[in-house]
Amino acid sequence: MVAWTTQQVNKAVNMWKEGKTATEISNKISKSRNAVIGKLNRLGVKKPNSNATNETSLDKEENKATRDKIDKQLNGQSTGDTQPTQLEDRRLSLLYLNEKTCRWPIGDPSTKNFWFCGKPTLLNKGYCAQHSELAFQPNPVKKEKSELQARVISRPYTLTPKK
Repeated sequence: MVAWTTQQVNKAVNMWKEGKTATEISNKISKSRNAVIGKLNRLGVKKPNSNATNETSLDKEENKATRDKIDKQLNGQSTGDTQPTQLEDRRLSLLYLNEKTCRWPIGDPSTKNFWFCGKPTLLNKGYCAQHSELAFQPNPVKKEKSELQARVISRPYTLTPKK
């Protein structure tokens, strides 16, 4: 492991604050991209705010508020809203799933309109009642096979001597 010089650290910090990417910085100071990201993270250097960053932080705050409200409902606490949120209207991202929420995916994962059901799960299942019915259907092939085996076993078996 090669130590960072103060010149490299200063250059990385200044370039980061200018909005340069970790790849651009790593090419300039002869360090790997991951080394640059790790160093800046340990130093606590933040990139200047951009519109995308503000949008993401607003989404995170909104999702946290929604998650808190859902957790309170699951625990039977009052959320303080005058109009209670319907459990059917829950839309959770992957980050907000836990053992108490339905993990049934809804929508196309490659689009922004993708979410998970989020209703309370059945005991020892990963899905709510509605999605458990869809997920855990009996296999008709196994049923036919077991019926066939039962018929074969129930026939009397007789030994016939070889001639």
